[in-house]
Amino acid sequence: KVHFFFFNAVKRRSNFRHKKKKMGGPILRVLLQVGGLLSRAVVRAGMEAWRIESQRGGTTAAWQAREATREMTIKEALQILNVEPKSPENLNSNEMKQVEENYQRYFNENAPEESGPGGSAYLQGKVLAAYQHIKKI
Repeated sequence: KVHFFFFNAVKRRSNFRHKKKKMGGPILRVLLQVGGLLSRAVVRAGMEAWRIESQRGGTTAAWQAREATREMTIKEALQILNVEPKSPENLNSNEMKQVEENYQRYFNENAPEESGPGGSAYLQGKVLAAYQHIKKI
């Protein structure tokens, strides 16, 4: 009789576990459906972004290349060198002196160092381009 009792206890326990699994079934199905909907939405959004980007003329790298060849305005150049003149078209001698000082300081501060952390070649290039653009006028 002990063996029979033990068998029935194991059988009841396994039925209880089985019922637990059945209770999680509908919840799991709902979660899977929601996950499927979300993944389809993400894929559609990605495809739409790719379509818009291709209409704009290419990838981000292509946009950056176009942006790099674009001529900088005087206002942008003065903002980069942190100079606020009275008239951006006609800089007086004090403002040109400030341009020279800021250029030297920003160019040296952004110099990339080989032996440690330091500046940025990109920022240094922007400072140089701004200075050269101001020197043209």
